[in-house]
Amino acid sequence: MGRAAVSRHVTAVLLVASIMVVFTLGVPAVSALPLPGTTTTSTTTATAPTIAVSPSSASQGATVTFSGNVPLMGCPLAEPVALAANVGLFPDRGFGPQVTRDNQGNFNTTYMIPVLAPLALYTIGLRCDGGDIGGTTTLTVTASPSPTLAVSPTTAAPGAAVTFSGNVPVVGAQACAMGDDVQLTSNAPLFPASGLGPQATRDSGGSFHATYTVPTATGLGTYTVGLRCGGGNVGVSVMLTVSKTGATSTTSSTSSTTSTTSTTATTSTTVTSTGPNGPSSGSSTTFGIGLPTGPASNAASSHTSSDPSTGVVIVALVLLILVALGLAVSRRRSRS
Repeated sequence: MGRAAVSRHVTAVLLVASIMVVFTLGVPAVSALPLPGTTTTSTTTATAPTIAVSPSSASQGATVTFSGNVPLMGCPLAEPVALAANVGLFPDRGFGPQVTRDNQGNFNTTYMIPVLAPLALYTIGLRCDGGDIGGTTTLTVTASPSPTLAVSPTTAAPGAAVTFSGNVPVVGAQACAMGDDVQLTSNAPLFPASGLGPQATRDSGGSFHATYTVPTATGLGTYTVGLRCGGGNVGVSVMLTVSKTGATSTTSSTSSTTSTTSTTATTSTTVTSTGPNGPSSGSSTTFGIGLPTGPASNAASSHTSSDPSTGVVIVALVLLILVALGLAVSRRRSRS
């Protein structure tokens, strides 16, 4: 077999291998190849504003914390960002406090719920440069706690000890500042000589208890015991009976002698809001702000391609086998 025949045989082998490479790896589509002189652009995903509140349920007069992020791309750092909700939560036409953002767009601010805020579920949104920018959270406003007072036992003999306990809230319409002590009040025979009884220290939640020994000189009868805090009457009272028979094991429940001056919404008062300009009548106890859901995020287009490394390995092995077979055939023919 001459050299020309060997060369033709090797050429045929290489041609077959090239065809296999094309079928294995595939030919890239013409549309996927950039034209000369053109540039390619990539699409980025827009980040929507976010807002959260902690706790998500709080009573009238309580303080909550709002936190979140307003991206600088949609709202430059120089533009003010403010909270927005129904006027029941934000009395200034539904506009809440402005928040200060850092260089990443993050913010954190506290807000005290008005003591007269209607009881409802509020939707809070974000505003930038005078417009709604999306991102919402919800806050449930519950009734502010009421003061309580109890005595145990409710009946005691002169010289016996009784325990007064209760709670004066630190937030709400009937709150007393944290750190202020409470003082029991009655008339002089029970609390000589002016009718002012013992003081008691409250804990961080407003609870207290005090043990008191009924004076041996106290006359028999039923006494009304009240409560003071922060220089004023709290508005609750309890009855203590002084008798010769001694103590009974029943603890009386608290009773209120004054009505609450705050006005709160009940389930019969149903108001909804469509924006920070004020409420409109409706049939739901959920207070919304009618904010848009925010700019739609542009999903980044993705391009997936298979890894050609496996195909390359297979083609290389096939090519080596074909070349080896071609050389073997050439040697046999040259010997014959």
